[in-house]
Amino acid sequence: VGLDIIHDNQSLGYGLLLFKSLSIPVVATIHHPLTIDLKVVLERVPTFIKKIKSRLFYPVMMQSYVAKRMNHIITVSQAAQSDIYHDFGVHIEKQTVVYNGIDRSIFKPIKSVDKIKGKLLFVGNVEDGKKGFIYLLKALPLIDTELNLYVIDGGAPHRKITKTLIDKLNITDRVVFIGTSTVEELVRHYNEAELVIVPSVYEGFGFPAAEAMSCGTPVIVSDGGALPEVVGDAGVIVPHRDHMEIASAINSLYNDRERMNLLAAAGLYRVKEIFDWQKVVNEIVSVYDKII
Repeated sequence: VGLDIIHDNQSLGYGLLLFKSLSIPVVATIHHPLTIDLKVVLERVPTFIKKIKSRLFYPVMMQSYVAKRMNHIITVSQAAQSDIYHDFGVHIEKQTVVYNGIDRSIFKPIKSVDKIKGKLLFVGNVEDGKKGFIYLLKALPLIDTELNLYVIDGGAPHRKITKTLIDKLNITDRVVFIGTSTVEELVRHYNEAELVIVPSVYEGFGFPAAEAMSCGTPVIVSDGGALPEVVGDAGVIVPHRDHMEIASAINSLYNDRERMNLLAAAGLYRVKEIFDWQKVVNEIVSVYDKII
């Protein structure tokens, strides 16, 4: 066939086993095991029938079966590595952690863009239970009234759960849905924001946190999954699913400009040192060399 190695990006379909039968080594990247998604979905679906449909929708058994039979697994955090071991049964020695890279030529501070006073930014699918958006909404009535929440959710197909909660909390005038944005617009929003909030229940990595740090904006994240690994000492970490702690952290940090500046500088340094793309490429190539 003329191939030295095949690298799959979390399709983990049975077809990959055919390539192995041709004696071509196959490496797969797993960002996090699908069991995480299924668990969060099952928490939110109201009926037994919908729970059954959800189980059928997520091919957990296939991914677990295939993952164990790959030559090697690349994953994006220590947290994901541990979950892949526990949920899919892939031993630690068959996994390598390679953090995702951030393109610092794109995600960077823009001197010509001014901060918008009181702008909090959330980036993610608001209807995805893993993203923890409902806990940020519950925190909003408890934080300084000059702070408003801007949301880039990629134009989520619906906001049923979100809209109901916003109406119930009476915070319609404090939430701005931006919808879809280009990469250039996203970078501008990161630069305009005074704080970026990532309240996820779980993240295999957490791009919005790393992208915000790369733009020089301080971040507040939950301890869900890999987020503490991503931000290290360059962000504020709060317990996931805890809107009281989210509100407290926002109020405290927003009123401490010196700490905000220190975290912004620490974030820039951390992205440069840990999430540099050349470093990522070198680590992936070393996995290829070892497997081949």
